[in-house]
Amino acid sequence: MKKHPSSTITDSIQEYVDSPAIALAYDLHYENTPLMDFDTRFLKEVLPGEGRLLDIGCGTGRHVMELALCGLDCVGMDLSVHMVDMTLAKLERAGMSISLVQADMTEPLPFQSAAFNHVICMFSTIGLIPKAPARAAFLTEVNRVLASGGNLVLHVHNRLHNLLTPWGRSWLAKTYLWNPLFKGLEVGDRIMEYYRGIENMYLHIFSLREIRRLLEKTGFDVMRIAYLNDTRNGELQSKRFAGVRANGFLIAARKAGRRGGA
Repeated sequence: MKKHPSSTITDSIQEYVDSPAIALAYDLHYENTPLMDFDTRFLKEVLPGEGRLLDIGCGTGRHVMELALCGLDCVGMDLSVHMVDMTLAKLERAGMSISLVQADMTEPLPFQSAAFNHVICMFSTIGLIPKAPARAAFLTEVNRVLASGGNLVLHVHNRLHNLLTPWGRSWLAKTYLWNPLFKGLEVGDRIMEYYRGIENMYLHIFSLREIRRLLEKTGFDVMRIAYLNDTRNGELQSKRFAGVRANGFLIAARKAGRRGGA
């Protein structure tokens, strides 16, 4: 019997998390990815150099280690026990001590309300959450663990950037017209046939309008958006047609105050 798409998606993400090879090769695989440098610079620019920070989907710890050196009290969280183990080994070699938690971001976050001043969710980690209600539930939980006026920074890919290539235009036609009707997928869901040894790897690709609305719905005010250039080593120099030309977005948001006197 053919699996339902949601089962295939869940299986692919679980395989990614369970793979020790993915964790062992993580740093090497991404070492020449320009975004890995630019997003760190962006974080240092938009976040104050004090307070308690949670990195959701911390991977092998590149951000928590870098930001801890800047004075932030960092906590790393990842679903993969192999990623957590890799981070622990790196911390030990560096003589650093940072709290790490192995937990699932699609479940209630294992932290008290208002426990953090900053939360980051980088490298399109939020795109690994299938289904719009689950992504909204995740951001609602992020809002809960943030203190009043707390900061959220995240990265997402740009759906409309696919307009610039023939393959991308073909995928856009499928995701808007075919997949929701016949594949049981949401607009923006991409199933990668083969990704680092994993079949049918899932990633949700956002439009800027979608992620802005999602943040506003879950209690955040968008403070700044970096429109990434083609190489993702900086921002677009011109904002002309930036909503299409941007090769992804880095978004800084802030937990909104109570509205309407409620």
